[in-house]
Amino acid sequence: MMKKNYTNLFLLLLLLCFSNWSSYGQTPIANNDDITIVPPLCQPSPPFQIMTNDVLFGPESNYTIDLNPLQPGIQDNVISQFNGLVQLQGSAITYMGLGGSNMPFDSVSYTIQDGLGNVSNIATINFNILQLFSTIYSTNTSCENNDGSITIESFFEPTTIRVNKDGVLLQTYSVLPGDPPVVVGGLSAGEYDVEISVSCILSLSHFSIRITNPVTGSITPTYVDYNNDGITNVGDLINYEVAVANTSNSCTVNDVEIYDGVGPQNGITYINNGPIATFPAGASDTSSLNFYRVLKQSDINDGNVQRVDFIGVSNPLFDTSSPIFTNLSLNITNGIKLNAFLDNNNNGIQDNNETNYTQGTFGYTINSEPIHNVNTSNGELYLYESNPATVYNLSYNINTNNNFCGSQYLVASSSYSNVTVAPGSGITTYNFPITVVPCDDVAIYLYAGGNPRPGFIYYNYMTYINEGNQVASGTINFTKDSALTLLSNSENAPMTADGFSYNYSNLNPGESRVISVAMQVPTIPNVMLGQSLTNSVNITPADGNPNNNASTLTRNIVGSYDPNDKTESHGGKILHSGFTANDYLTYTIRFENTGTAEAINIRVNDILDEKLDETSIKMVRASHPYVLDRVGNNVTWHFDGVNLPPSIPGDEVTGHGYIVFQIKPTPGFAIGDIIPNTADIFFDFNPAIVTNTCTTEFVPFLGVNAFTSDTFEYYPNPTSDIVTFNLKNTSTPIETIEVMDVLGKTLLTKNNNYSNASIDLSSLSKGMYLIKVKAVGQEKTVKITKN
Repeated sequence: MMKKNYTNLFLLLLLLCFSNWSSYGQTPIANNDDITIVPPLCQPSPPFQIMTNDVLFGPESNYTIDLNPLQPGIQDNVISQFNGLVQLQGSAITYMGLGGSNMPFDSVSYTIQDGLGNVSNIATINFNILQLFSTIYSTNTSCENNDGSITIESFFEPTTIRVNKDGVLLQTYSVLPGDPPVVVGGLSAGEYDVEISVSCILSLSHFSIRITNPVTGSITPTYVDYNNDGITNVGDLINYEVAVANTSNSCTVNDVEIYDGVGPQNGITYINNGPIATFPAGASDTSSLNFYRVLKQSDINDGNVQRVDFIGVSNPLFDTSSPIFTNLSLNITNGIKLNAFLDNNNNGIQDNNETNYTQGTFGYTINSEPIHNVNTSNGELYLYESNPATVYNLSYNINTNNNFCGSQYLVASSSYSNVTVAPGSGITTYNFPITVVPCDDVAIYLYAGGNPRPGFIYYNYMTYINEGNQVASGTINFTKDSALTLLSNSENAPMTADGFSYNYSNLNPGESRVISVAMQVPTIPNVMLGQSLTNSVNITPADGNPNNNASTLTRNIVGSYDPNDKTESHGGKILHSGFTANDYLTYTIRFENTGTAEAINIRVNDILDEKLDETSIKMVRASHPYVLDRVGNNVTWHFDGVNLPPSIPGDEVTGHGYIVFQIKPTPGFAIGDIIPNTADIFFDFNPAIVTNTCTTEFVPFLGVNAFTSDTFEYYPNPTSDIVTFNLKNTSTPIETIEVMDVLGKTLLTKNNNYSNASIDLSSLSKGMYLIKVKAVGQEKTVKITKN
């Protein structure tokens, strides 16, 4: 019996020893810990045991803990415990309390090593530090009771509060945990700073005491058929009638106006005289703040227009009013949407990543009327219709003469016939998906913001367009006329004495960008009126279409300024021998709203001369979204709903607009052919503003080069009366002589039909004059001094 018990005891001891020995070979396990630190933050926290959820095999007394931060740069500090952030004692960690926002880390890591050298995984201790901030409330004042208050509450430990205004200390408070809220009363409207000091934490708050806005009001929207066509379309208006009242008994407020949630007058055009400069107590107004909004296509698509507006005043720190919500439902607009897009996956559907195509022409006929050829700035065209009996034929064409890559495209659905619009059908979309074949074509065009004037800054603009379908990068080189001085360019590209170069990148298909350059025009007599200035630009890399990789602009110096004009880039004369059937004339039409109210809709009409090929017209750029409608040689640009504001003196952008387009002369142009072009500009319903007649002449020679030193002479200079001009060794006649003062005003003219001519200056006072001599396809301006 005794032998059996010893045997069992031996087996039990052997089992225990085996069990303990087997545990020595296992790896300790360290699990993550989450520790929440609560106030007070600036004192050491209680010790937190980090081993409670870990596993250590073998004797627990035979282990070490290696504490390391996750962030680099403070490891030695934490290990040596010199910086006071955390402290490890045995298996307990203590946060030493430097304040939440001052703590350079929010977690540390550690490993466990037992006596046999087995090392655990890395575990993380996450510190969740409760930020300690008091809550601050402020109350508004009113016009009748111009006092407000600040309430400060929630104190976790001894706190010091300081209230400041404009850098001056107003009040100091000391509070303990559990004290009631601090109320700072008797404060007038203004900006205040509050410092809250809690142990080692300093919290700064900035807030204001505001005056409750005593002005209340209502806003009522009304739809206006601006063009009176019976159809809700772009360019129509919504008028908003605003009624306001000052409910105060004693407070006069200033500058009452409408805020649209962003700022005063943001997107708002007042119909009458708003804002209201002075609004006395008890006053009311039902007209001054009335405003309008121009309908956009998105409004029509949505079928309603929603707004959130506020009534604000400019008295210091007045509140805006409560939000005023308006929602106006629009009549259903019936019509057709023509939509051209690059169908990259050839599924016939415009997917989110497929862009509209703008280099083609929409065509439509109404019943048996002539065809309308339409280009738009966004590749979309809306046609509104109220008569279900009207029959449309729709088409889309990519003109390969105007678009190099157009020959690489295929329009899957190029036409729709006998289209009608049923009542209540809304807008029906007709897609023109375009199959894409890889093609590279980058174009650049140079145009001016106006004519150069002596002593003024002359602006040129270069638009570069990716007319292909591959992303493009390259270099733009601009060269200026030697008479001009470069001032700046919009890309801040390094400039030389002659121009600048700019490297562009990642120009997406269909994308266009603009670079502007500012140049100084010298004063007279350093330049002369009528003198030609020529600037040029080119773009690389060369692609399959070199015809649009360079552009030249010639403008004559003028002495006056017309804000609504038309010019052509060759400066009025084209060297016949250097112009081919592939070359374009580049026209710029500028318009400016010099009136006193916004121009909601703008229309520009150009009846093209018979010497221009209307089928070759090509848009380069416009200042606003447009629809270009061509019927035969009658071309009209529509800028609907642009709401162009009145221009501001000295501001080259506000109130200004422009059109840049290209067109080819008809074949067979000859020396002496003159192409005139004029545009009519209509602002809303006002009479047309007629631009100058821009004439372009094909000549055998350009500018003054025909007046070479061995053929042209004039004498005497200075003179007291007669000046004689000769074209030697030629039968070319001098046609006219024009005498101008230095400001360009014409004083004398004389017609002539011989190779020599003279003019009498005896009737003029002493001084310097400019005399312009014209021959066939030639002209030269000289300076003459009258004694």
